Amino acid sequence: MTWELKSYAPDQASAWDKFVLEQPHGSIHQCALWREFQQTIPGRDQVLGFYALDKNQQWIGAVWCVKMSTGFFGTHWYYSARGPVLKEQSPEFKIEFLEAIARELKTHKGLFWRLDPYWKEDSWNKISATKSNLKIKSATKNFQPTDSLMLDLNLSEDELLAQTKKQGRKALRLANTAGVRVEILDSNSVESKHIKQWEALNQDTTKRDGFFGHDKTYYNNFIKVLKPYTYLCLAHHQGKTVAAAILTVCHGKAIYYIGASSSDPSSRNLRAPYALQWAMILKAKALGAKTYDFTGITPVDQPNHPYKGITQFKTRFGGYRDTYTNGREIVLNKTWYALYRLVKKVR
Repeated sequence: MTWELKSYAPDQASAWDKFVLEQPHGSIHQCALWREFQQTIPGRDQVLGFYALDKNQQWIGAVWCVKMSTGFFGTHWYYSARGPVLKEQSPEFKIEFLEAIARELKTHKGLFWRLDPYWKEDSWNKISATKSNLKIKSATKNFQPTDSLMLDLNLSEDELLAQTKKQGRKALRLANTAGVRVEILDSNSVESKHIKQWEALNQDTTKRDGFFGHDKTYYNNFIKVLKPYTYLCLAHHQGKTVAAAILTVCHGKAIYYIGASSSDPSSRNLRAPYALQWAMILKAKALGAKTYDFTGITPVDQPNHPYKGITQFKTRFGGYRDTYTNGREIVLNKTWYALYRLVKKVR
């Protein structure tokens, strides 16, 4: 190899961010503070960081690997959200980097390493066509969506509004006429009362839509630990909080991370989520973000996907589709991995 692999040390946080956040596919999921946030989550106390230096001691790759429990026999695996982040994009280097990380994770007794970088299917096809000893499988579960709706924030406010569909503009007018007021708080301004407002709406939403959310400490830590990248956004009407969302803006990339809204029919008629999104878009633009990521939408070939409802809402703001491939799992222990897959299948 013409490069060397190094292990992360806390005094390298600035250098880590300088590299990761300047790369086209660098994101908040691989910034230095992501490690600190993950360590606040029970069972994820071990977060291994690795980076690559070329012969001139210049950074060319980095990745966080978070220890995750399998839930049986005390075994564990490692997860890299939207990583690794690589400057060198050749299939040969990608293979070398993946092999080097796999060797390190084997020494930590992991069963497998799941990763879902911002790579297209073609990237994995080229990797598969390159000679390697890696055993790569499709992920048993995907934590990140393959399809996202993106807005180009280089457009003017008028241009952004013009690309919003008729139903979206109508909803914005209704929210404005009804007197919906949006409050966007940076992490330093978030108080316990705001967290309680978020929690109430989040519980309402998860119950209504039939999915499981994280506990209240997760989002509180997300907002507080990942500052200055995080914003809690609240929509109010006549003294009541009727919609909320968490926004991140990190090195030119804005992400609508998660949202919640009231199930009260009178509140839903206010179209508050539309006013909330529009305020978040303008806030991200004012902060210098170049793109706004609505995150998950329904894949083109899956019309009955669980994201069908939220896709209709998101696409009313216009924008364009960005598609990445499903996650992959690199097998570290063949025997235990086979048992893991069997248990997952039975469950």
